[in-house]
Amino acid sequence: MLPQSSIWQALRQAALDTVQGGCGLPYASPPTLASWLHAGAFSVGAVTTRGFSLNASAAEIGSVLLSESLFSADRALEHSVTLRNQLSCHRWSSPTWTSVTFYYWAYHLAVALTRLLGKSSWFISDELASTLSSLAPAGCTRHGAGPYVLECGELVSGTVREVIIRRSRQTRTHDAIWNLWHSRLRDFTKGVTAQKRGDDEARFYLALISATNALGNTWPSDLRNAINYSNSTGYGAVRNQNATAVFAMVLIDPPSTVDQLIDRLEGNAAGLRFGQPLEEQLRVATKVLVDLSIGMQLVYDGLIEEILSRRSVDVRWPNARVAFARSHAGAFGVKQWPCGRHAG
Repeated sequence: MLPQSSIWQALRQAALDTVQGGCGLPYASPPTLASWLHAGAFSVGAVTTRGFSLNASAAEIGSVLLSESLFSADRALEHSVTLRNQLSCHRWSSPTWTSVTFYYWAYHLAVALTRLLGKSSWFISDELASTLSSLAPAGCTRHGAGPYVLECGELVSGTVREVIIRRSRQTRTHDAIWNLWHSRLRDFTKGVTAQKRGDDEARFYLALISATNALGNTWPSDLRNAINYSNSTGYGAVRNQNATAVFAMVLIDPPSTVDQLIDRLEGNAAGLRFGQPLEEQLRVATKVLVDLSIGMQLVYDGLIEEILSRRSVDVRWPNARVAFARSHAGAFGVKQWPCGRHAG
């Protein structure tokens, strides 16, 4: 696992605040935000030009966000297992598509983490926006489809909390998610400096922020767009142009240790240049994306373990995730993935 000190405690506190005592995790029919909006226990407190303020059951919205988090984490897990199998098969595979797969591993983890931390982007359809608007008092502002930010607010009572749903300033859901994740990361690391070489927790999180400072909050999405949709920067293997062919850095069996991950991430993040176009830094940015994916997986796994140890929820879904990962690790000498034991 990653080093756990003051930043970890802030992350842990936020996750446990989202998933309050009394939250459930129905295995047969997990709740979603859409199903909660149709049938949840909440009332509309206020409607503004930006969005809605609701009074909702704290246990219910916590259950929904935990469930939504696991849905996204399952998507991430399938990408993770796919990548380990692909990178270990010793056959050619598209460097660009491999990079895109790493992107989606990281993106689904960003969704999972922002859900778990109680502030996340959510695309609301016309139908859902109409449903929500219909619950508001007559004469209130009507809202349409688009990305919104859902945030768990303060507890109004022992069982009820404010839930704020407001329009995102981003027009694209992927950008909205990355903007939120990196903004939260800055909040959690405010005032933290890696003054000592041995402060590995600070080094890890500050390296993530260093990359974001150089490339912008939405850089993972920008990278995906640059290599997947541009004729000039992606899918150049036929012409021997492989700007993202960096995957020899990924250790498979055994995987990298946490120490190796932090050293590699810190070094590559320091190599990114503020103000230089992303298209001119594709190789280094892709290396950072790889370790962003791995590192976010470790953060998520640690938070889920903490919730399971402190909240009385049905563990069948989390256990199914563990069983799935193990069932696809049989061909490897070291079952752990994507990171091995912390050597320090």
